[in-house]
Amino acid sequence: MKTITLTPDQMLARWRAIRLLDTSDASGLIAEQPSAIDLILKAEIDAWYRNYLMTAPASLCPVADISATVMRGGSTVQYELILPVNTIRVCRLRLSSWHRDAAIIVDPAPDRKALQTSPFTAAGVHNPIAFHEGLSLYPYPGRGDVETLEVIIHDTSSYTFAEGALADVKPISDLITLS
Repeated sequence: MKTITLTPDQMLARWRAIRLLDTSDASGLIAEQPSAIDLILKAEIDAWYRNYLMTAPASLCPVADISATVMRGGSTVQYELILPVNTIRVCRLRLSSWHRDAAIIVDPAPDRKALQTSPFTAAGVHNPIAFHEGLSLYPYPGRGDVETLEVIIHDTSSYTFAEGALADVKPISDLITLS
């Protein structure tokens, strides 16, 4: 499937067209200040795009490899990678000591983390895992340099999505019900 990239102004114009809202004003001039409707539409766009980035296949999202710039935190006991602000999800992590990419587990239950303290249940270089909690990523086993770390970051300086992704956005008239 093909992806398209729009600027914020292009996205707002496309959203207005889908919602069947008139884009011209009475005087024919473009207002310098965004209208109240535009602010509402931008909030809708932001919510829609955030949901899209969280649920769409990674191949249809803007994925960034941050392995060269990721910061390491945590103590000497626990390996922690600090993710950039607005990171929506982690797509791929591989450390130099691992034989494959890690399975990413989002917001793990405490008992899942406790399993990593036992040599019988802990992840190994052949079956690594990483716990994604907020802006932190905890790889197990936590040895080696970061070879690959691919993430999806919510950046509203442009919108990249699959061509048909806007099909579920309905005209405003479809949302109004009269009783």
